[in-house]
Amino acid sequence: MFWEYAGKPYCEYHYHELTGEVCGFCHEPVSGKVVTALYRQWCERHFACHACQKPLATPEQQHPFMDVDFRPFCKRCFECLSVDVRKQLNKYGEIDRKAEKEGLGGAKKREKKKEEGGVKTIGKG
Repeated sequence: MFWEYAGKPYCEYHYHELTGEVCGFCHEPVSGKVVTALYRQWCERHFACHACQKPLATPEQQHPFMDVDFRPFCKRCFECLSVDVRKQLNKYGEIDRKAEKEGLGGAKKREKKKEEGGVKTIGKG
């Protein structure tokens, strides 16, 4: 069995990798409900705080999170990071805002990814 993408055959894994449908945690094709956050897709059960593993998207509620190097952290764990780490993250944010103001490419995407709570959950059939 193969999957077709742009007129070429691919195995299931590489097809999903090309289409962005690989979970950001387990690196397998996403299954069940899909969470889109941090420029990736995640199996709903795998979208959790990188530090404490608290689920960040449940059927009942979506929880705010912070982006630390494309890894989701709940607010509590983010606040437990050392002051130096948080200062460094803020410094990168300031650099991105300055680049955005000056019209340099790429800054807008980096700024968007830093938005708190940017979770989109969709069903997959």
